[in-house]
Amino acid sequence: MDNSELPERVLCRVSESTPSQRGGQPCSDVSHPPRAPWPWCCSPRIDPISTRGSAMLRRFAPAAGAVALVLLAGCQPAPAVTPTEQTAVATGPAPSPSFECTPEFAGNPGVDSSPRPCSAAQHDAMKKKDALYAEAEAVYRRFHAADEALARGDRNAEVRVRQLAVPEVADATIAHYRETALDGLGVRAGSFKIAWIQRVPTSSNESDIALGSCTDATSTITTQDGKDVGHGRILVKRVDFRRENGSLRVFRAGFKEVSSCQ
Repeated sequence: MDNSELPERVLCRVSESTPSQRGGQPCSDVSHPPRAPWPWCCSPRIDPISTRGSAMLRRFAPAAGAVALVLLAGCQPAPAVTPTEQTAVATGPAPSPSFECTPEFAGNPGVDSSPRPCSAAQHDAMKKKDALYAEAEAVYRRFHAADEALARGDRNAEVRVRQLAVPEVADATIAHYRETALDGLGVRAGSFKIAWIQRVPTSSNESDIALGSCTDATSTITTQDGKDVGHGRILVKRVDFRRENGSLRVFRAGFKEVSSCQ
């Protein structure tokens, strides 16, 4: 092909054999390409050159072709960069924490106290119930101490009884000891010893929680009109609690006499 018949933009047409790696259109599709860097050329100042009827191009065509080849050689794709090897890290979901729950009445005779797998919600519920039992035991021990003080004739303990029990229970307890005092009955020496406290099911839907206990008062001496007439008894008690006005209070209490706390 004679150089005089070469189409316009021949130098840029040479670069059409190189894939357009960075976008843009081939020079043959641009009627009047501006003086701007071509997306696929190495030199930022390569311009399309008209060759129709150009004697100068015929003179320098071999050199121009060589330049184009050099430019093409410089535009080869860069070798792929191998990414640095990294230690594989597991991306799966984190394992769920495991929980264990103990039965509500663990420690009672005949109850399997072995921990068992449970859900997070069940574990939270167990912790709340444990806290409620602990609160009930603290209330019961204070009520027990006030009850013993009344049995020994301490009328100041009536205030504590009213703070720890619902009005019906407080009134009945105070009335009982006032009557025994009128009968000349009293207690001296020894103590009302709590042998054990354990969790028990509530006896009423109105109760929040319940405890059982055994009180051994056999070390005390019962008196009447100042004379010793006997010893205290051993009683198994059942006490229900209910929250009223923000405080856990003794809601119901019952007892029976037994021969031993064992």
